[in-house]
Amino acid sequence: MKRLIIFLLVLSAVSFADAEKYYALFMNSGKSGYMLEKQTRSDGKITTENKIFMEMTRFGTTLSMETVIEYVETADFEPKEMSYELSMTGTTVRKHFTIRDGQVKIVTERGVFKDDWNEDILFPAGIEHKLSGAEISEGSEIEIMSFDPETVSPVRTVMKFGRKQDTKLLGVPRMLYKVQTSENYVAGGSTVNSVGWCDEKGQLYKTTVNMMGIELSFVRCSREFALSENESVDLLEQTLLESPCELESDDFQRPMVYTLKLNNDSSGIPSTGMQKSENLGENKYRVTVHPSPSQRRVKLSEAEREKYLSETDYVDYKSPEVQKLLDKIDMPEGELAKARKIEEFVHKYIDKKNLATAYARASETAVNKTGDCTEHSVLTAALCRAAGIPCKAAGGLVHTMQFFGENKFGFHAWNEAFAGGKWVGLDAAIGKNGFDSSHIKLVEGKGEIIDFFGIINGVEILECSRGDKPEGE
Repeated sequence: MKRLIIFLLVLSAVSFADAEKYYALFMNSGKSGYMLEKQTRSDGKITTENKIFMEMTRFGTTLSMETVIEYVETADFEPKEMSYELSMTGTTVRKHFTIRDGQVKIVTERGVFKDDWNEDILFPAGIEHKLSGAEISEGSEIEIMSFDPETVSPVRTVMKFGRKQDTKLLGVPRMLYKVQTSENYVAGGSTVNSVGWCDEKGQLYKTTVNMMGIELSFVRCSREFALSENESVDLLEQTLLESPCELESDDFQRPMVYTLKLNNDSSGIPSTGMQKSENLGENKYRVTVHPSPSQRRVKLSEAEREKYLSETDYVDYKSPEVQKLLDKIDMPEGELAKARKIEEFVHKYIDKKNLATAYARASETAVNKTGDCTEHSVLTAALCRAAGIPCKAAGGLVHTMQFFGENKFGFHAWNEAFAGGKWVGLDAAIGKNGFDSSHIKLVEGKGEIIDFFGIINGVEILECSRGDKPEGE
């Protein structure tokens, strides 16, 4: 859900800025929120405020998200400051960015950081200026570099303009250019594609993107309509995928072979000790998932070890809350035994298992003991890293029989820990030894939201079959 908000933030940054304008947000044709853009100019500064509000349900549980970003740039469009606040059910994230002398200072709850600033990045007024001076016609192409504060990543946007056509905006016809937009998040290498409709100045009036099987759109509208009552759209039900074969829980104690098709093959499907991925061409992959890790030991590079032992905004394992929780675990000897103990502990510790939290930090979950699969995954990663065990966050599909009693697959998050010379699957949301061959990994990372962008463009399960039983059975 949070990924939907982040994508909208980037789109809002590449649209033309009037003094004030409103958009209505739709999920599969159901109104789910709004976006407001407001711009003021005074004292040699241009200030643009973007506000997005969205609400939805997950099996009857209502979630709401609100994001406010304020951009400040000079009269000649040089980025100077940005403030960012994301409020979701269960968590609030705040960041402030100051750009000086080719550097950006980032102030977050975890501390103050500095990084190089890409001088090609434009804020909204600068983007408006670039688009207004460009020649927009059928066949033209414009590239823009913007910035996403949530993922702290430059975003390279390529807009390819098609023919002008009659487009209906909430039933009102308007002649607009159709534009294919590609958003590449430089920090994570992920790409999101969308279709939009804009005028001669590049001002977007409508944008549509398919995310995880949901058609998400925002449409220019009046203030009254944007702020009108939203409809109840159940996000989880609409993202479940039908299984192409009949499966039972016992099937997942043996290897499973899946044929998948990605809607956007920007990064492929990863192979690890638990999963082998073969590229079949035409965005299709054969994925073999094993319920237990290979017996072959592998060597972890220093770069990988550092990556999966690092602290992040969400996997904040150095926080007092997580350190205090680690002290409560009666740790056994051995890395694998410790990882399994953490998996079991997190499953029992999060005793309010519900869908009311969108995406919380490990420190927040350590206090409120509430969450779904993402909270289990983030807290597991934090405790493993705090115990010195490299740990990935993994995202993809899982069979829902154990959750909902249905022969379907749904989007899910779990972990892989490097223990005993191999990557081992952990799923604290399910419990001790919760990983099995129903887990199809599509993406992996440190536990930040950008790591899961590869799921956005969607996936189809074309075939599935049972593999050979493990030796000894």
